Amino acid sequence: IFFFFSLGFKNFIYLDLTGRNDWSSTLPAGEYSYFYPGASLSFVLTELGGLNDISWMSLLKLRGNYAQVGNDAPPYATLSTYTQNTRWGDLALFSVNSTLQNPTLRPELTKSWEVGIEASFFNNRLGVDFAYYKANSEDQILPVLVSPFSGVSRKWVNGGEIENKGFEIGLTGTAIQTKDWRWDIGLNWYQNKNTVISLYEGVDNLLIYSAWDVSINATVGQPY
Repeated sequence: IFFFFSLGFKNFIYLDLTGRNDWSSTLPAGEYSYFYPGASLSFVLTELGGLNDISWMSLLKLRGNYAQVGNDAPPYATLSTYTQNTRWGDLALFSVNSTLQNPTLRPELTKSWEVGIEASFFNNRLGVDFAYYKANSEDQILPVLVSPFSGVSRKWVNGGEIENKGFEIGLTGTAIQTKDWRWDIGLNWYQNKNTVISLYEGVDNLLIYSAWDVSINATVGQPY
C-alpha cells in the first residue's frame, strides 16, 4: 500500500508526504508487515517580495527531505529447507542448506536525509544545484560465518549498520541559444563516503567472497 500527499501554497512552499506498507512472504509471521514514511519540504525564495524583483535571478529554492526505505529477506532465509541435487541413477538426492535459517529475522531499514539549494540565473541560462545527504542502513540481513562444527558454515542474522554520506554539485548552462538552435551543457560532480559502522555482535569482519588468495570483506571502520 502506497500513499502520496502534496500541498503547495502561493507557489512559495511545497510539502510532500509519502507512506508505504509492505507484506513479505520471506519474513516470519510476526515481522512480515513493515511501514516506512517520507517527507520533503521546499521553499521557492524568489516568490518572496524583493527577491522576485531581481532581474538576473530566475530561481532560488531551498529544500530538505527525510525518508525511510524497508527491505525484506531472501527466499527461504527463515525456514529450513532441503536442496535438491542431481539424481544418482534412480535415487533422488537432497542436502541440507549450508546456511542456517533464522525464524526471527526482521526487515532491513534505511534512514536518509538530504538538504539542498537550487538556483538559476539570467532567464535560466545558468544554473547550479547543490545537495548534501546522509543515509544509514540498519538491521541488515547478513549471512555471517559460524563454526563448521555446528553443521553449517553460515547463518542468517540481523546485524550491522552501513553509512553513506556526501554531497553533489550540478552545473547547467546554455552556451548558445538562437531562434532555431540551442546548446545546453551540464556538469556533475559528487563525493560519497561509505563506512561500515558495525556488523553482527562480536563480528568485526564479514567475508563476502573469496577465491584463491583474494577476498572481499566488510570490515568495521572501513568502506564497504
